[in-house]
Amino acid sequence: MIDSNTISIILSQLKENHSLPLLYSKGNTYITEAIHLLTDYDNVLANNQGREEDLSFATYKLFNNALIDMLNFQVPTSLSGRSVTASNISDKLNEYIEYDNDIYSIKSLQEVSINDYIKASTDRRIKYHLEYMMSCIWNAM
Repeated sequence: MIDSNTISIILSQLKENHSLPLLYSKGNTYITEAIHLLTDYDNVLANNQGREEDLSFATYKLFNNALIDMLNFQVPTSLSGRSVTASNISDKLNEYIEYDNDIYSIKSLQEVSINDYIKASTDRRIKYHLEYMMSCIWNAM
């Protein structure tokens, strides 16, 4: 459940800047709440109770976890052959924030990343799921 004080900070930054300029410097709670807000996590979770085995839902949760982890990188990390920092991820993420009817989302990034991951998982066995999803997200960016 999203903390109301944190959500106010996130929405304030979104409305003022149409971005999350301090995303990577606020800490894990802020990052988690921001990503959950941008992916409508609480509603999706509530609407998918009992569907934990569903590939689409499991991949949606993996997307959230991977993006949160990426925004928490403490040191440069290699993704798809490139050294990437939390700041790089945050800057790129801001390019994907969409606004429609008072709702902020990262729907286009989310859909591309999830679809790429699902397609790859049907073509081959993925050994390191989280790392592979991170590569899907970075490649989509």
